[in-house]
Amino acid sequence: MNAIDTARLWPLPPPGREKGGCRTKGGNQGNYDVIWGLSELECQQRCMRSQMCVAFEYGQELHSSANYKCELHSDVVVHLWPMSGYVCRIKPYAHLLIQYVGLLDVDGVANSPTPPFPPSPPPLQPPPAPPSPSPQPSRPPPPSLPPFRPPPPSPQPSQPPPLPPPLPPPPCPFAPLPSLPPALPSPPHACAKLSRPMIDWADYKDRGCMSLQKVDFSGAVLTHASFADVDARKAFFDRAKLEEASFKRANIAGATFDSAQMAKVKLIGANATGTVFRHSDLIEADLTRATLLHAKFSSADLTKAKFAWSASRGVDFRGAVLVDADFQDADLRGSAFAGADLTGANFEDALVFER
Repeated sequence: MNAIDTARLWPLPPPGREKGGCRTKGGNQGNYDVIWGLSELECQQRCMRSQMCVAFEYGQELHSSANYKCELHSDVVVHLWPMSGYVCRIKPYAHLLIQYVGLLDVDGVANSPTPPFPPSPPPLQPPPAPPSPSPQPSRPPPPSLPPFRPPPPSPQPSQPPPLPPPLPPPPCPFAPLPSLPPALPSPPHACAKLSRPMIDWADYKDRGCMSLQKVDFSGAVLTHASFADVDARKAFFDRAKLEEASFKRANIAGATFDSAQMAKVKLIGANATGTVFRHSDLIEADLTRATLLHAKFSSADLTKAKFAWSASRGVDFRGAVLVDADFQDADLRGSAFAGADLTGANFEDALVFER
């Protein structure tokens, strides 16, 4: 976001748009300055003009209009403490919002779904026992009844004769069909035999090599190869050597690149929807303006990779190395970064949370 709209209040933190007081790591209040008597929008504007302010807490104390409290926090907010009548709004920059964890419960545990409950009232004392009544004269016991005699057993009905055993099924008039032989594996794609470093598949367009769907390139050496504008949907590039290869504008949706060597590969404008890059080496890879919806980069090395202006919603970056990666103006809503190394990563104007 190049300019933040200061005429509207910043959204409350996700996932449930919770309310409460600002808290830093460990549930502490951190460093903040207090200003009294401001409106909530004026408090937000003070935070916006301050380079030190990363979030503000706002609420009313002592139920008086003159006691509206504005706290300008300078430490990164990662939790909310449930407090009635208070809100905490984080300055809408991606590197601040991505560190928010969630609510704290009464024991200081993060991600509590509900605010703490009020203390339970003391148990009620039982009422005093009424005074014992005066003893009543005993009554004579009732007359004894004659002993119970069961009725005579009713006669059992006669059992029907057993049914005869079922007849065996008639023999089948048809002979059993012979079993079919196992299906033969599909022959390898003719273009796969042409694989070599520095190949340009456009040179073999007349042989149909611009359509490489489901072709198996596993373990192939394709350094500096050009897959520009190729349709390689659901192809297999596992463990392939693809350093400095070009996939510009290629359609590799659903393809797999598990443990592939892809340093400095160019995926500019490529369609990599649902593509798998687990454990791959993508150092200095260029994915500018690529479509990466629900792609999987878990445990991949993406040091200095470029994701600028990419459509990266729902991407799995868990455990990935993203040191100095560039996410400027990328759409990262719904993506997972648990365990990822984000040291020096650039999230300028990136979309991280749903608006």
